[in-house]
Amino acid sequence: MDRGFASDSNMKYSQRAGVHYIVSEKLRFAKKEVQEAIARPGGYQKIKDNLQVKKVIVGDGPSRKRYILAYNPKEAKRQKENRDQIISDIEE
Repeated sequence: MDRGFASDSNMKYSQRAGVHYIVSEKLRFAKKEVQEAIARPGGYQKIKDNLQVKKVIVGDGPSRKRYILAYNPKEAKRQKENRDQIISDIEE
């Protein structure tokens, strides 16, 4: 689903209709449930050197959601270095 369709009401309607779907969400716009999934410690499985994933279920009953979180340690390191450089530039 894209942003325009992935409202809570559309997803609930799709669930009641038995529709299966995948929604991709950017972390910077993360909803409360996504933040809860991210906050759960551990559980990552290494797929490749640059890919770790974990499955997290948030909620109960028909409103529960399954999240597949992907983590790229190489990209995380690159982004941290960029942030550190920006901070250093600002401090100078």
